[in-house]
Amino acid sequence: MLYGFYPDVLNNPGEEQIILKNLVNSYLYRDILAHSDIRKPEVLDKLVQALALQLGSEVSYNELAQTVNVDKNTISKYIDILQKGYIMI
Repeated sequence: MLYGFYPDVLNNPGEEQIILKNLVNSYLYRDILAHSDIRKPEVLDKLVQALALQLGSEVSYNELAQTVNVDKNTISKYIDILQKGYIMI
């Protein structure tokens, strides 16, 4: 449950973090950053982590902005990009 049910994760026990990190780097950073106006990839990484911790909870742009240490307009823009890239719905 902790690492999800991505097939490579299930087929390679003990390498979960490496596999998921490679997946994030190849998909998030290659595709999303190449086709969007994201200037701070480290903010995107922190935002995705913050959103993962709020799974099932109501999301507050103000709270995320404080957690990630950027303004709420940046949070809104980055969430929109994540939604358009089908990373989150």
